[in-house]
Amino acid sequence: MEEWKQCKGHARNYEVSNLGRFRNRFSQAVLSTRKHGAKRAYTGVTTCYKGFTKVVLLHRLVGEAFIPNPLNKPFVNHKNGIKTDNRLDNLEWCTRSENMQHAWNTGLCKPAKHQPNLMRPVRATRGGEVLNFRSVREACRHFQVDRHQVSNWITGRRNHKLRYKWQYIPRQPSADA
Repeated sequence: MEEWKQCKGHARNYEVSNLGRFRNRFSQAVLSTRKHGAKRAYTGVTTCYKGFTKVVLLHRLVGEAFIPNPLNKPFVNHKNGIKTDNRLDNLEWCTRSENMQHAWNTGLCKPAKHQPNLMRPVRATRGGEVLNFRSVREACRHFQVDRHQVSNWITGRRNHKLRYKWQYIPRQPSADA
């Protein structure tokens, strides 16, 4: 059975239900939600109070209204990992480290992708001068810039101030291939 409770703070003119729905406290009209937050993954609502609007994440409103938080934990976690499932039985208070651990355990957080281009050999040419580097990292150290700058030179998004022309050196096929 759906139960409604008044929201706190800026959203006090609204109510939230244990099923994750949101409505105007006075007209009882259920209001629409939109995707907000990191990578537009979370369900959010736009609230208005005393002429000021504010976007509030729905899972946070459900947590504040229904879930006791005696340890004063700052985050609301989705137990099943589905960030749009804002039902009360799917939410819990947690710390940042508990939230990250849950993300790793459920596969929501994946290790950073390997960056193979950092280890690819590159060549910089200007006139008759040729500079060969064993890796992008080595070129970065030589010119004292970060990898983004060298990548921009190689792809042509930016020109090198000393007018070097950049390219990746093709890999030689290995003898055992």
